Amino acid sequence: MQQFWTVFLILIFLQGMGVATGQAVIDPSIDHMAKVYINKKKNRGLVIGIIQGDKVEIRGYGHLSKTQDYKPDANTLFEIGSMTGVFTTTLTMLETQKGTFRLDQPINSFLPSDIYMPAYQPFVCNIESSTGLTATGHDRIRMICEPDPFHLPVSVSFCDLASHTSGLPNTPRGLHAWNPLEWVGTHQKDPYHAFTREELYDNLYKYVLSLPPGSFFQYSDAGIALLGNLIADINKMSYRDLLKKNLLEKMGMYNTDIEISPGKAPYFAVGHNKRGKATEHWHVKGMAPAAGLRSSAGDLLLWLKANLEIGEDDLSQALAQVQQPRIDVPKHKTGRETMGAYGWFVSILSEESNLPINWINGGTGGFRSFMAFNRDRTIGIVILSNSANPVDKMGFKILEHLVKAGAQKFVINQSVSDSLESG
Repeated sequence: MQQFWTVFLILIFLQGMGVATGQAVIDPSIDHMAKVYINKKKNRGLVIGIIQGDKVEIRGYGHLSKTQDYKPDANTLFEIGSMTGVFTTTLTMLETQKGTFRLDQPINSFLPSDIYMPAYQPFVCNIESSTGLTATGHDRIRMICEPDPFHLPVSVSFCDLASHTSGLPNTPRGLHAWNPLEWVGTHQKDPYHAFTREELYDNLYKYVLSLPPGSFFQYSDAGIALLGNLIADINKMSYRDLLKKNLLEKMGMYNTDIEISPGKAPYFAVGHNKRGKATEHWHVKGMAPAAGLRSSAGDLLLWLKANLEIGEDDLSQALAQVQQPRIDVPKHKTGRETMGAYGWFVSILSEESNLPINWINGGTGGFRSFMAFNRDRTIGIVILSNSANPVDKMGFKILEHLVKAGAQKFVINQSVSDSLESG
């Protein structure tokens, strides 16, 4: 019954956005990009969902697995990995609206009393020469560094966690020091399954902050996980329950959850590594606020629709605040000029368009995802794959194509209008 209501809500959403026969958003160029991805590197299934103005379309490609020879669709469930982070930062903004805490407030007083959170301690260093020559004939020199008595330690704030400027590493120490997405390219493991909230807290004392929090961008799933668990603890709820109550249920996103119920298990795609071999699903505990969500293209278009249509209500205002760029991200791997927002990246799409795009990607052992939008042009895109090969480049190419197509349409319409007026 719940699945029926999910499909019903998505249909209402699509009708409300003006989708009708002959109004296809996914044209042959986009179709070609999707088919190129599916036909190489042993990729399996792919779903693309696009919002363009008042039009919406979702289309599936490939097949779910060797034994499931049918295309994924709007309701197929995928692991979305680090895209979970923008939901956590939106919850954070809702808490600030309630007055639970200030964004610039240190997190220390909100942690369990027995947990130590390190702070950045400025040091002063002096060079001292001692009597006696070394074997090379030079004076003995040593550097002595001590805590700067004129500067207090700088603590990590909620804002630092939300903007990836806390200085915390990407993955928690005691879990893995390597990049898990690179490692699982050759291993079929479930790296987060045994890592609990308690272990996340217990490992905090090991971190060394080499620069002041808030001063530089360093992507950190560990920081987002800490933020989400902290907010849940403050509300005396599990992160999953808090997310459902304050975001998912309000948006009608009933296909988005950390856990998959037995009734929805048939809709959950099998993941595949870069060689096309089936992988285990990831089961997250302590890292759930950073990488734990499973969702569908239909649900994520509902999320993008809310981000595109900002109103005066509290949730809209929280979404708007989360979207705003905060700090430079130097030498970003996309090659685009990029800034960090609260969870989102904000990149210039191309020199030609000079259009800022809010985007985020994600990945687990057998899945990749991409989500992006621009409010000025009212365009949004979701790409979900049950293969471990990235979809980011395809996502940006599709956005460039949509922007160019929209510009050409505007020029054509304007020229027709001008000719009518001159006639």
